[in-house]
Amino acid sequence: RLSLILGPKEQTPTPFLEKQPEQSDKLHPLLDFSIANLGLAPRHILISDETFFFIDPNANTAYQFQQRNSTVLIGLPKNQNWLAATLVKTEKGNLIVLLNQSQNFYQYNPSSQKASPLPLILPYKNAIIKAMADYQGNLYLLDLQNNQIIKCANLENCQPWLKEKSDLSQAISLAIDGSIYVLKSDGSITEYLSGYKKEDFEFKAPFSSQTSAGQILTKSGFKNLYLLDPSGKQIIILDKTGQLIKQYQNPDFSDLTGLAISSDEKNIFVLNGLKLYQLNQ
Repeated sequence: RLSLILGPKEQTPTPFLEKQPEQSDKLHPLLDFSIANLGLAPRHILISDETFFFIDPNANTAYQFQQRNSTVLIGLPKNQNWLAATLVKTEKGNLIVLLNQSQNFYQYNPSSQKASPLPLILPYKNAIIKAMADYQGNLYLLDLQNNQIIKCANLENCQPWLKEKSDLSQAISLAIDGSIYVLKSDGSITEYLSGYKKEDFEFKAPFSSQTSAGQILTKSGFKNLYLLDPSGKQIIILDKTGQLIKQYQNPDFSDLTGLAISSDEKNIFVLNGLKLYQLNQ
C-alpha cells in the first residue's frame, strides 16, 4: 500500500481564468504523480463514488486512489498500449474495460484485483474503436471504420446500434445518459436516440481548432454535458439543450488528458500531465 499523496494543506488554490462572471470557483491540487515517484504517466481517469482509477497507456500497472484511504497499485497485462478505458457497472460489481492498440479488450475486476482478456465478438472484423462508454451495464463502442456505434449488451452480445447512416469518421468521444452524444474533432456534438440522429440537437461548442484528444462526459441523472478541450486549455459545460453554461480556462493546462465528474456534479476532476486537480463548482 502507498501513502495518500495530496497537495500541501496550506497551499492556496489557484483560481481559474473564467469567461463567465462568477469568480468563486477554485482549483485544488489533489494528487501529484511526480511526487509519488511511481514511474506512471496516467492518461485515463475513471471514477466510481470516491475511488479513482488512473491508467498509463504504456505501463503494466494502474493506480487506484481513494480520498479517505490508502492507495494501491494495480497489476495489468504486460506489453500493452491502452488506447481507451471505461468503467462498466454490472450486476456483479464494477469492471474496468480496457482497449489496447491491437483492438483487443481486457477487463479488470477491482474486487478480485485480477485482469483477464474480454472475448468480445464484434459485428465487424475491421472495426477501429476510438472510444468506449457504459450505460446500464452495457458497453458502447465508437467504431470509426464502419461509422457505427456498437452496443455490447452485458459485455457479450455486440451488435450495431445505429439504424441509419452517419459520418463518424471524425468522432473522438461519446457519452451516454439514455441518449448518446458524440463529440467530433471540430467541436460539433450530435445526439442520437434509439439508433437515430435527433435533428434538433446538433451544434458546435466553443472548442479550439481541430483536436483529436477531446472528451465528452455525462451520465444518467446528470444535468449537463462536460467537454475537455486540451488545445483550448479549457473545460466547457453545456446543458442538454446545447446552451453554454460555463467555460473554465487555465494557462497551466498544457497537457489535459482526463476528465471525471462526481455523482452530484459538484466536483470536476481534471488530469493535467502528472497532476490531478479538483474544481469545486
